[in-house]
Amino acid sequence: MSNLKIFIIIFIVLSVALFVANKSRTKPTNLNSVEHIAKEETFSHNFEVAMEKHKKEQDEQLHKLRDAYIESLKNKYGEEKFQELLGVCDLFTNLYVNNRTKENELKYVEACDPMYH
Repeated sequence: MSNLKIFIIIFIVLSVALFVANKSRTKPTNLNSVEHIAKEETFSHNFEVAMEKHKKEQDEQLHKLRDAYIESLKNKYGEEKFQELLGVCDLFTNLYVNNRTKENELKYVEACDPMYH
């Protein structure tokens, strides 16, 4: 009987040891996978934010270039014979600056660009 009790005690101790070893071995793996997913989510979020910021900067730069072009045309064709054309150009410039749509841009270009006159 005593041999059987010793055998059962050894079996229980080994089972508990294997259970603890298995749990401790799988725990870091699960933590690594969670960290990996969190890193991917953080990267994709940062990437989206960076792309939105880049797009806004591109739009602002494009608007600045268009506005600079408007000013250069006004400076170049500021003589008296162009005053009537500049009045029409001013009208469409204000329309375009206040409401930047493709249609208003085309109206502005036709009114302000001398190649259409």
